[in-house]
This record gives sequence, structure tokens and C-alpha cells, in this order.
Amino acid sequence: RKPASISKLVWTGIAILGLLLLLFFSAPWLIFQWLHFKAKTTRPITQKAYWSYISSTYYLNQLGYSRNELSPAVFAKDKIDSKFKTNFASFMNVYLKTKYAKATLTSAEQNTIETFYKPFYTTVKNITPFKARFSKFLNFYRTINFFSKPKI
Repeated sequence: RKPASISKLVWTGIAILGLLLLLFFSAPWLIFQWLHFKAKTTRPITQKAYWSYISSTYYLNQLGYSRNELSPAVFAKDKIDSKFKTNFASFMNVYLKTKYAKATLTSAEQNTIETFYKPFYTTVKNITPFKARFSKFLNFYRTINFFSKPKI
């Protein structure tokens, strides 16, 4: 058995470091892919509302549109719908009803949840240039900010 050469150890170390860096910088995109998958494939209406909300707010957060101290309704109406011309505010109202009121949804509200996510994602994606999406998804700080709870 031959002893490992120094150059082989160095190249192995560089490869491992490169893979770790690749994983670190791709983590925000990989997280979004999971959330996006859940939002598109979940069927029960309250769970679909939840995953659509999480996926859309995570996507917006990564693009630089975070809610900060705004209420969900104000954020949706004033910050997102005014910029992207989506129906995020109407979806947000229905989502908040499913989260807090636990009341039965009307068929129109169920339809809002069912038809919200795909057109919303497509609209935001088409308006935001690829270079901007790519560079903003490299910002791991935004991912940490999304999942951390604010200090009160």
C-alpha cells in the first residue's frame, strides 16, 4: 500500500472545501426548491394555503422584499401587489382566515388558495431579471433572516 502524496491530500482538501462552499451558496435555492415543491403538490386546502404562503414569502424575502414590521395584509397590498400586480393581498386575507379563524372557507376562498401560487410565482419570476434572482439567492443572510424570529 502506497502512502498518500501531499498533492493528492491538497487536491482532496480543495475538492471538499469546494463542495462545502457550493452547498453553502446553493442552500437558499435548495430550500426554495423544497418549499416550491410543497406549495405546488400539497392537496389539503389549509396545508396548501400554508405552503403557498411560506414559499411565496420566502421567495419574496430572497428577492429583497421582507415584511419587517409591516402587518401581513399591509405588506401584501402595499409592498407586493403594488409592485407586481398580483393578488397576494386577497390570498393573504384567506390564508390569515385559515390560520386564525378556523372557519369554513367558501368555495371562492378555496378557489383563491387553489389558484394563487403558480401565477404568483410566474409573475414575480418574469418581472425580476434572472441576474437579480441569481445574485439575491446567493445571499445566505436573507435565508437566516427569514427563519429567525425577531427580538421583541
